[in-house]
Amino acid sequence: MASGKGSVLWTYSRRRFKRVGTLARVSLCTAENPRNRFEGRILNCSRKGFYLETDADLEKGGFVSLTVEQVYSETMKLPRKRELLGRVAWCRTLNDPFAFMYGYGIDLDEE
Repeated sequence: MASGKGSVLWTYSRRRFKRVGTLARVSLCTAENPRNRFEGRILNCSRKGFYLETDADLEKGGFVSLTVEQVYSETMKLPRKRELLGRVAWCRTLNDPFAFMYGYGIDLDEE
């Protein structure tokens, strides 16, 4: 279950790959429940992962399958309808009533 972990600022100094700001609308599901899809958005990405906001309550370490529905930024080099598989690296509860409920760091699957 997602829970607030406090500040994630410590991760910025440990990043191996540069982040690129972007905006993409995605639909997603978990491996445990592939028929239950959620909406979300990607706000930045790198070669090995991205930051995702959604109302889905994902487990840290769990796998998530995403479909990129619409890319609103030319900085993200992903075609629409591309399927991605990733693992939840970290999570936090967002305290903004106008945003999604949770923010996640997603590591892209190496396969």
